[in-house]
Amino acid sequence: MSKKLLTKLNEDLKLAGYKKRSCQSYVRAVRQLYDFWSRPLEELEEQHVREYWLHCKDELDWAGAFMLYI
Repeated sequence: MSKKLLTKLNEDLKLAGYKKRSCQSYVRAVRQLYDFWSRPLEELEEQHVREYWLHCKDELDWAGAFMLYI
């Protein structure tokens, strides 16, 4: 995964007014999405994200409310 892409995401979130911990959470969520698919984020489509969220909900027992924020 491109460190440059994650840095840009973090910077964009900061510029949008997100707090440090929120920025870290979003960057971590994107990294986890990448780790799940092991392919460039630019190639992922909405269906990939949906499948990942279903995996997190079904296999990792993520709460529904948490998933609204990632």
